[in-house]
Amino acid sequence: MPCHVSQFVWLIVFRKEAGAKGGVPAVGMKLNDLIQRLQVAYQLTTQGKFQEAVDRFRSILLSVPLLVVDSKQDITEVNKLYKLVDGIQFEIYSL
Repeated sequence: MPCHVSQFVWLIVFRKEAGAKGGVPAVGMKLNDLIQRLQVAYQLTTQGKFQEAVDRFRSILLSVPLLVVDSKQDITEVNKLYKLVDGIQFEIYSL
């Protein structure tokens, strides 16, 4: 699944290069929103609510294409977030 990371990052970069109206999704999300959702998913994991946590992690992954970022540093953070969430899902499923 790591190959998906580069596809999502490319989409984000493409939106940035397309300009404010040409590449931003109609319903945009902010990186901070996804990070807050990640913290909730972590809490569910530590509470042993694995299925709920997996659902939250999956929701985060599906939200990445709707992400609107302002800088290349944010793109790097999104890449890390995606890899982290994808890895956590893999670990939970292998239990």
